[in-house]
Amino acid sequence: MDKFADTVAKYFAAIREGDTNTWVQLFAKDGVSHDPIGMASYTGHEQLEKFFTGINKAFAKVSFVEESTYVCGQYAAVKWNANGTGHNGVEVSFSGIDTFEMNDDGEIVELKAYWDLKGTMAKLKG
Repeated sequence: MDKFADTVAKYFAAIREGDTNTWVQLFAKDGVSHDPIGMASYTGHEQLEKFFTGINKAFAKVSFVEESTYVCGQYAAVKWNANGTGHNGVEVSFSGIDTFEMNDDGEIVELKAYWDLKGTMAKLKG
């Protein structure tokens, strides 16, 4: 597996494990996440950590499965599916597409996520 495919695999493994530190360290120091597109973006490790911690707090349990992964050099696109359970016991299924741009070291420079955050969170609240 090349370093770019490895970064993408580690990204989703960190989400599944709720591993904030590993997830953040996959980004370049000035890496940016648009998750999802159309919402506020997060730049740099401090902002990324706050974002990931906030998303983790919304779920008692969440699982992500990469349905299709396409790596083209320093770029990648992933179609994924997820299932989550809120702290209130409500279960939700959602899906999306993430696109990655990585630097020569395999760090994520820019992530663009396409999924329905507002709709998913509304369902999660019951």
